[in-house]
Amino acid sequence: MFSQDTLANYEQQQAEEQLLSSPIYALPLTNDQKWMQKNIGMFQGMVPKSEEERPFDPTRLIKFREVNAKQDGSKSYLDSEGKLTGGIGHLMTPAEQKLYPNGTPIPEKLRAEWFRTDLNTAMNAAFKQGAELGVQDNQELMEVLVSMNFQNGTSWYKDVIKPNGEIKTGHKKTWNYMKEGKWLAAAGEAPKSKWFKQTPERTRDLQQALIRQQVREDVQSIRK
Repeated sequence: MFSQDTLANYEQQQAEEQLLSSPIYALPLTNDQKWMQKNIGMFQGMVPKSEEERPFDPTRLIKFREVNAKQDGSKSYLDSEGKLTGGIGHLMTPAEQKLYPNGTPIPEKLRAEWFRTDLNTAMNAAFKQGAELGVQDNQELMEVLVSMNFQNGTSWYKDVIKPNGEIKTGHKKTWNYMKEGKWLAAAGEAPKSKWFKQTPERTRDLQQALIRQQVREDVQSIRK
């Protein structure tokens, strides 16, 4: 005879499979979201997994994406935007650029210090954003937010005026959809950006987490 826990798990699995086979996960949100229509198949079967399977690791995506890049960071290099970078994705200040011009070896101790400082900044911003979105308990999405703040800066979701007067456009539409709890719409908006063209795999990290958040909420609504 099946235990109550076994039956509950079976019912949950059936509900999740039914959700993932629903048209909402197989159709574009709007006519112009061609990317979602073309690539939605890659997200099928993404049932949220228990967060007990592994501990929260804010460095997981950062190290995976940065360390596996073309450059190992031991020497200064130009990133995808032509900006001087060193260590694990550290964007150099003008003073640092003078000390470590392109191709210059960087001491390991300094690289480690850069990473600690940059990670702490990214984590603080991610936790604030996660609280605003109400997703602090979503381990995957929180890890993605840390990664986004690390790569794109803590103002990634808004426009920023640079010292030279140039405006750096933020991901405002994606952020607004996230604030409204429209996770699929946010996932469809994310690739409509320069960020997607530069680092598509990082954009897909966000899309995957957003779609799983939608599935998570839909599953929770079924349980009620």
